[in-house]
Amino acid sequence: MAAKNAEHIVASRALKSIRRGLEGRLGRRLTVKADRGRRRFSVEEGVLEGTYPNIFVVKVDAFGGPRRLTYTYSEILTRAVRLRFNGDHGEFSTAPLARSA
Repeated sequence: MAAKNAEHIVASRALKSIRRGLEGRLGRRLTVKADRGRRRFSVEEGVLEGTYPNIFVVKVDAFGGPRRLTYTYSEILTRAVRLRFNGDHGEFSTAPLARSA
């Protein structure tokens, strides 16, 4: 029982750390690569528009006008969603964030 509580606390800290990391990058351009299952990925380019308690929003310019895509912080943690901010070397990663949590 104590092990489950400890895992929950560690995961909660990691998610908060991811959120803080994204909050510091609001308004920056990025590329989002999302796993859609069965070896399919979607790749979108846009701007990090907002962070909320459980999700973050990316505004993308799509045919027919702008759209807003939402993702959860846990999708970054599980690597189902990968972010690469313009001007940064490498992708946005949870590794340095988890250590600072």
